[in-house]
Amino acid sequence: MAQRSPNGGGLSYLLINMGGMVSFGDTPSRNGTAGDVSPVDPTAPAVQQAAAWVVGLLSNPATAPLQIPSLVGALALTNISTASANSSSGLLTLTLLCTDDAQHRITIGAALLAAGSSFSLQAAWGTLAFTSASSDPQRGSQTTPGGATPADPASPAVQQAAAFAIASANDPSSPTVVPFQSGTLVLANVTNATQQVAAGMVYGITLTATDASGHVFKLTAKVWAPSGSSSTPSLVLESLAGSVTLVAPGPGGLGNATRVDPTSPAVRAAAAFAVAQANAPAWAPKAGPLALVSVPLARQQPADGGSVVYDVVMVLVDTRQNTLQGAAKVWVNAAAGTTTMLAFTFSSA
Repeated sequence: MAQRSPNGGGLSYLLINMGGMVSFGDTPSRNGTAGDVSPVDPTAPAVQQAAAWVVGLLSNPATAPLQIPSLVGALALTNISTASANSSSGLLTLTLLCTDDAQHRITIGAALLAAGSSFSLQAAWGTLAFTSASSDPQRGSQTTPGGATPADPASPAVQQAAAFAIASANDPSSPTVVPFQSGTLVLANVTNATQQVAAGMVYGITLTATDASGHVFKLTAKVWAPSGSSSTPSLVLESLAGSVTLVAPGPGGLGNATRVDPTSPAVRAAAAFAVAQANAPAWAPKAGPLALVSVPLARQQPADGGSVVYDVVMVLVDTRQNTLQGAAKVWVNAAAGTTTMLAFTFSSA
């Protein structure tokens, strides 16, 4: 996510900044079907052909279904790290190690269907890592080599960056979406901070905030303060993620979590309930109702009284086409006829 002011516009692709790395991914077009997933020889000609097709597709701006943030020039495949196939859906999943013209290290995950020599990309995601010698086009060249170093959470610069992140979340016109925010967020404290020189300074901040309903939000923000002569630099919110606990305590007697089919009716019902809760009037998203796009991953835990707690990972979109990745913890007690949202973790794009 990139935001140059509290009321600035967002980018059209998913961008979550993580220090010296950006993550990217498209909205999955399908969840797939359950089936046996088995490894495939990465050196097999069919796998090599599929990998080359993915790299060619993502290198061409005219055909690429998503942008890779900060990509310079064309992709070059260096290695196929893993390959697997689903016997039921025919889905081939690859992990590709690539570089670009700036020698960024790019890891790409791709899921595709093959019909002879023809391919259909179902989803793509990955990370692009910066080295101290490379540059981020948004920030310019690194002015000092090295990674992030600890910063004083109480320093004026860190406090200013934290306040800017909260102001961005509160601005009705900003693309930043904080689920279950009731009223205005108020900064409680900054618990940790880092700083990294990058054509100015990038602050990584861990903070807590509260809203009008007393919800406690644990947030992580990355804020860039560009270098310049102004005593009040134009700050840029690069990412905001975190979690909110809605109900505590949850059920007792929790057992081990196991993965379940994300397309199952029970999982879809839990995800739909989570989205409905997110759209409730008390904390409806300022950018319009959220819509469930897909559920790529789900787990379940048995609890007391035969109840079940579902952890569902969701891809969501709002009416402005902002993308949100959410993970909800939903407690379903069939015997009591109740469904309860326990917690929600999110990252905005």
